[in-house]
Parts: sequence; C-alpha cells; structure tokens
Amino acid sequence: LPSVKPTCSASLCTQEAVADIVFLVDGSWSIGAENFEQIRQFLYTLVDSFDVRPDHVRISLVQYSNSPRTEFLLNTFQDKADILQYISKLPYMGGGTHTGQGLDFMLKEHFVPVAGSRAAQKVPQIAVVITDGKSQDNVESHAQDLKRRGIVLYAIGIKDADEDQLREIANEPYIAVNFIGPSNFEAGKEFLRNVVSGFDIGPDKVRVGLAQYSDQTYQEFLLKDHMDKQALLSEISEFPYRTGGTETGKAIDFLLDTYFTKEAGSRASQRVPQIAVIITDGDSTDDVVAPAQRLRQHGVIVFAIGVGDANQNELQAIASRPTQRFLFTINSYQALAALRGGLLQTVCISMEDQRQGNEHPQNYCTHFLSVIANLVGDASALFGSTNVTVCCCEESMI
Repeated sequence: LPSVKPTCSASLCTQEAVADIVFLVDGSWSIGAENFEQIRQFLYTLVDSFDVRPDHVRISLVQYSNSPRTEFLLNTFQDKADILQYISKLPYMGGGTHTGQGLDFMLKEHFVPVAGSRAAQKVPQIAVVITDGKSQDNVESHAQDLKRRGIVLYAIGIKDADEDQLREIANEPYIAVNFIGPSNFEAGKEFLRNVVSGFDIGPDKVRVGLAQYSDQTYQEFLLKDHMDKQALLSEISEFPYRTGGTETGKAIDFLLDTYFTKEAGSRASQRVPQIAVIITDGDSTDDVVAPAQRLRQHGVIVFAIGVGDANQNELQAIASRPTQRFLFTINSYQALAALRGGLLQTVCISMEDQRQGNEHPQNYCTHFLSVIANLVGDASALFGSTNVTVCCCEESMI
C-alpha cells in the first residue's frame, strides 16, 4: 500500500503529500472486537503519518455492516489531533457485510465537493477498503463506478477475506492482512519464554536473538545482547506487539545483515552452527526467494514454520533443502506450545552427541525435524496474523 502506509519517509508524508483519502471500514460481527481494536490502531498510526491540513491531506471515514455510516467527512476536521481522537474512540457497529453498499455510499456521499472532495482541483482521490470476508452483495460493479471516476482503490483483507473479491475491488495490488491480536501475541511470547527457559544460556553455550517484522523489521535483541537467561526472559516478556503488512523477504535480509554477523554475536567463525527459525502465517508482499537463498548460502540452516494458512510456496522457498525435512506447518500459534518439549529435547540430544563426537553438527536439524514432525499434527485452527516472530538461535559446540 505504498501511497498510504505509515512507513513512508517523513519528508514524503509531511511535505509533498496532497490527497483526499477515504477509509471504508468493515464493522461487521465477523470482524470481532479484538480485530476491530487492531483496525483502530492501524488507522490511528496511518493517519498520524500524514500532514493533515485542509490544503494537504484530508481524511474521511465510513464504517459499514448491513448499511454504511459516515463517521466523518473530508471537511469535518481541520486538525489531525481531532481525527486521531475520533479514531481512538471509533465505535464497533456489528452486523452483516454489505461491501457493495459501502462502496456506493462512499462514492455518492464522500467523493463529492460538498463533503470536501478536491477532485475538481486534480487532487488525487484515494479509497482504502478494509474488510474481512465475502460481501453479501455485489461489489464489482460499485468498484468499477469508483474507478471510472478516477478514484484509486486499495483493498486490505483481514482474517479470511475473499481474495477474489479483493481483486475485484482494487485497481492497485490488494493486501491480505491478518491481525494477530493481543491475546494471540501473548501466546506466541509464552512459547518463546518456555523454549528459552529450557536452554543452557551462556556466552559459550546457547545464544538467542529475536527479531520481529511486519512491513518493517524490528531488532528486539541480538545474539550478543543477553548472556543471562533471566535477562532473556525479561526481554521476551516486554517486547511490544507491532502491526503492519508482511514483507518476509526484507526480514530475511535483515536477519542476515544484522544478526548473523560477528558484531551481533555470531560465532560462525568458530564453526558454531547457525540456525534460523522463521515463523510466519502470512503471504509476503515482497520476494522471499532471493533473500532465503542468500541466507542459506551464508551457511545458515533455515527452518520454516507455517501457521494457519501460510503460503506453502513461500515456506518451501525459505526452508533449507530438502524442504520436507525443514518445513513444518501447524494450525495455530497456540499450537506452538506443543513444540516446546520436542525443541528442547532436540537441542539437548544434539549437544550431548557433539560432546561425545558422535555426530556432525548439522544432524541437529534431523533431530529437530523428527521430534517436531510428531507434534504438529495435534494443532487446532485458532489464529492468523501478519505479525511474525523470527527466532535466531545458535547451538553450542561444547
């Protein structure tokens, strides 16, 4: 979503951007209260990135379920702070999903001069549709009406959105987004805490690094940052939940350039196995093939764990070869808890074997696969998200 996402540079957003942007937000019951709160946060962050003024960026908001409702027009607010305050308290409508009605309402009630549209002044007209499911009415004809008026349409699908319908709406690439939600994010953090609790952490033993990504990358902590288990656990408990799109390729390059380096605490030069575990449940909006190849060519063993409806082609591109040994799928993030025992058992077996000189370090991967493969079949479908946790772990050679 390059024209409106909050990660654009400050100069672009604050000095050059001039546009009329109308958000059409699905407020149906299928969204759920937790996901709707994430939509509020997403809108808040997005609007906060723009230079909102009458002669720069104007923002409008429509919420819909069975019928559409104007939250505010392009000319309702003159000040960004007022818009942000409104969004922070945006009420959740509830109801069915009539996206077609919402599109038609947006065209007739918001993209008009009386509502603050500056189309006659050649100001770009942009519509951003955020929806989670298949509409109960026709959307294609209404989307075409908007496009014929020169309005650029973006579609953001959350949860189990109908991707064919997103394509019908958008005249730019659509984006499929699944908000993780605070409770599910905590389940992921609990998994990380449990796994780290079972490691023998130390400068000459196991080192752990953690990164998080969406459409941006976030350095939570490097391999060198925490040599004490309690410090690691504390850091995991406190790292924040971040929202956004899904750019897995960027994140993989970030791992290689930022984590698997001597400066970050990597012991590759000491022949310590370099292992990356990439956990994702979204479709990446950028290329993953080339970044994954670079990571593997650097000597990093890459495990790919797909959650829910993760893109299998992308997982295969990410994982080390043969992919059937290094790629796993589970149905939910909650199911990660079932992997803890197997993961710890695998590390312990590998360390002991290496002490006795019984196996090559890379056989660690065989253990990892064999134990996890016996566990992932028990998962139940509960969860979906763009936010992805990447855990980089080095196993000790002693």
